Amino acid sequence: MVCDDHQLVVDGIKLMLSNHDEIAVIASVSNGQQAIDYIKDNKVDVLLLDINMPIMNGLKTCKYLQSNHPDIKVIGLSMVSDVELIQSMIGYGARGYLLKNSGQDEVIKTILDVNHGKQVFDPTILSDLLNRKVRKHETKPAFPKLSRREKEVLQLIVDEHTTSEIAESLFISFGTVESHRRNIISKLGVRNTAGLVRMAFELGLLED
Repeated sequence: MVCDDHQLVVDGIKLMLSNHDEIAVIASVSNGQQAIDYIKDNKVDVLLLDINMPIMNGLKTCKYLQSNHPDIKVIGLSMVSDVELIQSMIGYGARGYLLKNSGQDEVIKTILDVNHGKQVFDPTILSDLLNRKVRKHETKPAFPKLSRREKEVLQLIVDEHTTSEIAESLFISFGTVESHRRNIISKLGVRNTAGLVRMAFELGLLED
């Protein structure tokens, strides 16, 4: 199954695989929730899973599948080789990772190898992952500890609430929310809200 919110990508993958004897695209959906709904009633061997999608992104979907459908082999699909995203996908059980500009032969080989139990990652991606692991080991910071209130604010940020909505929900002032946001960004060592959300997933800060 192909899960991607760009129809052009879906059509391209279908065309790549249309004449292959061992692979059949049985379904295509545009977000993670649709993928989960389909999987509840249908058998899927391999899922090509986009990372950035509306409603339910690839990280949340991959994490859900690891817990509830571990037999489904997930291959991450993205426009960029973002090491942090790839590492998160691997942590949530992905068996492979394909860039959207991958050629037909690479796509087919990755699907077949993953279906046969292998883990498949581009050598460049593996090198980047190894280098990042070494750098983190050399300069490993203390694990960021967030207060209960900071976790509440972080959860609402991840859920795409505005500062005003967060303030109203938690019965605190606008300025207090902004203060918490700055403190969280500082503790996680990121520069903006996008980095904050990414690190929240990578470090599993909201799994409680």
